[in-house]
Amino acid sequence: MNNKFVLFFIINFTFSLIFISCSEVPVATATPVKFDPTPAVKGSRSSDNSGNTQNVVILGDSITGESLFVNQGCNACHSLGSDQLVGPGMLGVYGRAAERTSLSTDDYLTQSIRYPGEFLVEGYENLMPTTFEGLSDTDIKDLIAYLKTLE
Repeated sequence: MNNKFVLFFIINFTFSLIFISCSEVPVATATPVKFDPTPAVKGSRSSDNSGNTQNVVILGDSITGESLFVNQGCNACHSLGSDQLVGPGMLGVYGRAAERTSLSTDDYLTQSIRYPGEFLVEGYENLMPTTFEGLSDTDIKDLIAYLKTLE
């Protein structure tokens, strides 16, 4: 009986190996297209459809701005909605900023971030840390780009 069991095991093992080794290998029917775009350089020159390159506005990156907003701790004092925490809520801040001074909206927000005591909103104290004075121009543009999305 032992010999029959060993023979049965060898036959099953052999057929299993044959069955496994005969599996089908998929063959690609088309050559995949390689998509390798060249990223635009941040702050690169752009133009409108007429070819006019004057008065070009360098836009920030709202994704990076969102990360800065969280990583710099802005969300500790400013809600993303209209709720007032230590500072005003950020919902619609870009539109509200356009109505506050004769400065452009971007200039007003830049000044408000770098030197918050310059343009205090009525009912708020100047409690914003001065550490934001050291942010790069690119960081400020990225933050403003993010604030624009909070409409």
